[in-house]
Amino acid sequence: MSSTAYARGTKAASVWKRLSRVYFDADDRFVAWAERNKIPASIGKYFVPFSVLLLMTLTIIAGFALGATMLLVSGIVYMVRYIQLNYLVSNNSDESSSSTGPEYRNGREGYGYYYGADDSIFSSACLNDNEEDKA
Repeated sequence: MSSTAYARGTKAASVWKRLSRVYFDADDRFVAWAERNKIPASIGKYFVPFSVLLLMTLTIIAGFALGATMLLVSGIVYMVRYIQLNYLVSNNSDESSSSTGPEYRNGREGYGYYYGADDSIFSSACLNDNEEDKA
């Protein structure tokens, strides 16, 4: 049989056999160590599973720490890149749009200091008053 599934099964069986041999060998060594030091054998039996569980827990914690670090770094890189792009776009624009204070420009009522965006799409307060007087 030269099936790939058969080959994978054979390889998995040999890996399992090797791992179980290492596990039981370590377990026997810790039981013998516990008996030599007049410690109950059950403590020696629990040492290997506890060590495996501790190793798996540390691996999971390290994975979470690595993932959190990668997310933090990518977030900082994204923010820095967004600031750089925003700075380049604002330098290339013909009009310097200032959202923090007034700027001198030609608006609905002529040249003067206006706040915010171009107010040509908005109606001014005095035009609204005149429309209300007509009605």
